[in-house]
Amino acid sequence: MIKYKNAKGMTLIELFVLLAILTITAYVSFLYYKPRSKLTQLDYTVSELQNLILALKAYQTVNGTWPDSENSCADPITVLSQVNESGSPTYADVSDFVFMTQMTFQCEPNNTTATLYIDFEILKTDLEYYSRYVHDLEIIDDSDSRVLKVSTSIRPVGGKLNTYLTKAKYGPFQRENEDGTFDEIELETKYAFIEVPEDCKGKEDVTAGFSSQSLCTGVDSTDRTVVHSTQIEIKSWVGSNSETGFEMMYGRVDIVRKIVLDGWDYSSDKCKLSRGNLNCNSASQEVEGWRVMPIPQNKIQYIVEYYFNPTGYFADDVFVDSKTPSVSVFTNAQDVKNNVFRGRTLLNIYYSQIKSEIEERIGGTFTPSLFDGSSYDDYDNTTFDFNFIYNEFFNYQIYQGFVSCSENSDVMFAAVTCSAD
Repeated sequence: MIKYKNAKGMTLIELFVLLAILTITAYVSFLYYKPRSKLTQLDYTVSELQNLILALKAYQTVNGTWPDSENSCADPITVLSQVNESGSPTYADVSDFVFMTQMTFQCEPNNTTATLYIDFEILKTDLEYYSRYVHDLEIIDDSDSRVLKVSTSIRPVGGKLNTYLTKAKYGPFQRENEDGTFDEIELETKYAFIEVPEDCKGKEDVTAGFSSQSLCTGVDSTDRTVVHSTQIEIKSWVGSNSETGFEMMYGRVDIVRKIVLDGWDYSSDKCKLSRGNLNCNSASQEVEGWRVMPIPQNKIQYIVEYYFNPTGYFADDVFVDSKTPSVSVFTNAQDVKNNVFRGRTLLNIYYSQIKSEIEERIGGTFTPSLFDGSSYDDYDNTTFDFNFIYNEFFNYQIYQGFVSCSENSDVMFAAVTCSAD
């Protein structure tokens, strides 16, 4: 096991982990609170305040102090927006002009256990709303008939945290005992065991985040792209310009099913090692590590490719267009026909090819139009016949399992945090 202890602030990797968590959380908050037609400006100001509080907490968690703590937190926004060792701001999208007036900040200087206070103004009529969504909201001045001066507070996250970076291979592993001997610990290859770092053992606030970039999607490589083909017979009425009155052409529609890896989730169980065995079933036991299993988040993606063939010979197929269906999952045969094989859709796709081919054959002008089912004429002249087969191709179930990669070493990485001594 490799361990790195952060004794002087944050490392680059810690910052990346922090920024990832911060960005995701802020983004989810923004999606929920961003102004829409049914949401008011109040929703937006609450969202912005929550994002600001999140950024302040993140900075304090990593650095042990509030931003601009040495100046009584007079200007934390500037500190948050400064470029750090990752090459980007800790959090750039925060502002102190969320409310009607500029917010002010205050904390006891250079005190790692101090509370940070944020003062701002709201309308008296909005007090009930803000009290519902802003924790620890206090009125500090209600002398104005319309406006309230209020304050909210943020408590520190229990002092500075240390972060330890570690890794473990999947499957069985060895664990050294105090006498120098080793226990062989049995573990299925779909799991990796991440042990609690020595300096975090016995502490109550131990947390861990997991990542593994050396895995493959949980779908066999031969099944990641599969094609369902349907031949089309294109028949256009040209009247006396042909012996039969019709000119024949052909097309092919390929529905390509792709399995796309949309990310990974990680299932983890708290475990204890005892007499060479891994016990991950008791919730009340002291945590000595985590049994972690990666879960691929796959999704099915359909792409429809259209080909044109004037002769019917396979070698003469010419690619025309590709489209993404308006639905992400086909539930029945009619669903596929409505989205892929509608006559109007096929005419729009093959229009130029049909027009060009017919005009070359008859030596005159021709305007393709969709046959309406009554009688053929110059304005109802083209039909598309096909035998579409709905089969298990469209009932495919994604396997959400673990698949190792032969080209990479399968390793689980973890960032474990606990309070500093």
